[in-house]
Amino acid sequence: MGYYDKEIEHALATEWPSCPEWTPVKVWPNMFRTMALVISLMIVGPELSRDEYWHSTMISFVDNVVVGGWQLKKYSLFMRPIVARGLVPGVRRVWRHQESARRLIVPMIARRRAGSLEPRRGASSM
Repeated sequence: MGYYDKEIEHALATEWPSCPEWTPVKVWPNMFRTMALVISLMIVGPELSRDEYWHSTMISFVDNVVVGGWQLKKYSLFMRPIVARGLVPGVRRVWRHQESARRLIVPMIARRRAGSLEPRRGASSM
């Protein structure tokens, strides 16, 4: 776990800074960003773990999976596969986020395979 300690400390310092006085905090967005920072290091490694575009894609993806799921519940089980192909806005946004993530991850994987990126430390690279 030592490999992730620095990222956890960075996430806590960045998203939950200490305040000398009482300060209102929006817990949900800060919690999402904290999780995104740490999980990104586990999933994609240091190349993208602090990339803002990656974080916004990751957070929006999760949000739209939930929204798209709720939107699909309006339809019968028979109709869901049909309407999910493009009629449900939340599902369309999920596809866009997948494409954005693919544009970031595929070149990184190619560089790793070519040997131009050092192998990941800490957790296995799968």
